[in-house]
Amino acid sequence: MSLTKVSYSMITGAPVNALDFGADPTGVSDSAPAIQAAMTYAWLNRLELYVPAGNYLINSYQNTFDGKNIALYINNGFAGPGFYQPFIMRGAGRWATKFIVSNSVGIDVVLGVICNGESGAVSDIGISCNQFAGVYACFQNGGAGPNTADRLWSGGADVGFYQKGGAVEYNDCVSEFANGYGYFLLNVFSTVLDKCSSLTSLTAGLGITADTSGAQDPYQALAGIFVSNCTFNQSNSIAGVGAIFNVNQFTDSNISIVNTMFGNNGFSSGGGGQPNNQYGFIVQKCSNISFTNCQFPLNRYGNIIADARNIIFTNCVFSATGWLLDTSTGTTGECADLSISTSNASFPTNVTVVGCQFIDSSGYAIKAASYNSISLIGNTFNNCANGGLNTSGERRNLTDPTIGDSYVYLIPSATTSTFKFVSNHVINSAAFVAGRFGIKINAATAVPAAGNVKISGTTLDGALGSSYSYSTATALQANAWLIFNDALATSTPQNFPAVADANAPNSTLYYSTTASKLVWKDSTGAVNNLY
Repeated sequence: MSLTKVSYSMITGAPVNALDFGADPTGVSDSAPAIQAAMTYAWLNRLELYVPAGNYLINSYQNTFDGKNIALYINNGFAGPGFYQPFIMRGAGRWATKFIVSNSVGIDVVLGVICNGESGAVSDIGISCNQFAGVYACFQNGGAGPNTADRLWSGGADVGFYQKGGAVEYNDCVSEFANGYGYFLLNVFSTVLDKCSSLTSLTAGLGITADTSGAQDPYQALAGIFVSNCTFNQSNSIAGVGAIFNVNQFTDSNISIVNTMFGNNGFSSGGGGQPNNQYGFIVQKCSNISFTNCQFPLNRYGNIIADARNIIFTNCVFSATGWLLDTSTGTTGECADLSISTSNASFPTNVTVVGCQFIDSSGYAIKAASYNSISLIGNTFNNCANGGLNTSGERRNLTDPTIGDSYVYLIPSATTSTFKFVSNHVINSAAFVAGRFGIKINAATAVPAAGNVKISGTTLDGALGSSYSYSTATALQANAWLIFNDALATSTPQNFPAVADANAPNSTLYYSTTASKLVWKDSTGAVNNLY
């Protein structure tokens, strides 16, 4: 029997092999033209493309699309319905099959797969770029799909994984050493990231945004983005952020994040053991985002919500935020597990935090300045506002009034703002007691309207220091401050709010500045001295 076919694809219907088209696995010659030819052949013939183990030099580009020079490219969305073909490409493993980009010819995107009419799937390939060679993205995906990216690795470009529009599933992908974003999602819908990670991205591990042009496609509301079991850690860069959500338009975001970590994965060697992420996440001009069972550890300045609405945290853990208190930045109020504010009336900031833990934050557990509605229900605040390390590695206690010294520090900016603190538990150890507040409501800028501030069912215990009780800088309007069934610790002396009788709500226990006594104001408004 004689051979009639001599190639790496010896069986009819077998995957197309890139070596048959002249790809060089030794990395000596430019393999981009050969791999492109194999990709086009496999796509047109509805066959799978296999790229065996090896290092493939990529040093030319085959197409230009959307203003970018793309080395390897498939686009089935603009050639007419007859060219809506599925595309499948796989390597031998992301550490075995690697595209090595020299980029002496101006490559912007190494591998681009745009599949609008059929699905596209790429798996088990690594893409390595010289970190300073100017490559914009290792991998670009998009189109209506649904498309998949499985077990890919990217390193060294400005963006590891770039998606403009469309529906894509990223499964078990890794981005490292991105000069910008590990994953950058623009105008996407029905997109999933599962078991993905981004390490050492200089801007952020994950960026989700939409363009701001006047003519918006319907899907640019970013409907249906799901992130699960992912890690966004910047272990070597103090400039990095875990994730940035900035839709920047008045549409719904609809983003769900589950079992994901936004934080530092270890201490650097300098700066007194400082965390490396600047922030775990930054939310700006977004709506309808939920975080469930997520962790936010060791972020230098905490996490920020600004100009955002309908944000909910459930069963999350915030820990060791602001461990390094930078003398020029960290002491201005940004050292907070959760910093909440709004400056845009179109984005009323509504935040709900349920069943979460705030542990060992150096600054605030929660700092809110100008908001619409905050509800904190069933959370634990343990050893928060306990000070941190300065740039010399020395511990600093928070005693400056501009810092706050509080577990929850609130500055209502409008009389319509509402704040609920219900069934929470605030504790502190004896080692960190100076100037601590269990809760501080600072109404110096605006007194809350009647009934808008509610504190109920909360326990304060442990060695909380001399200033742990509820406090306010100005008188509260009648019925603005409601305290129900709070169980104060019996092991230490208790402080009660000092309020004039005329300003105290009914059915409250307080120290009367009118009578200079501890009093009970009953439901009818009658003030009863307790001694």
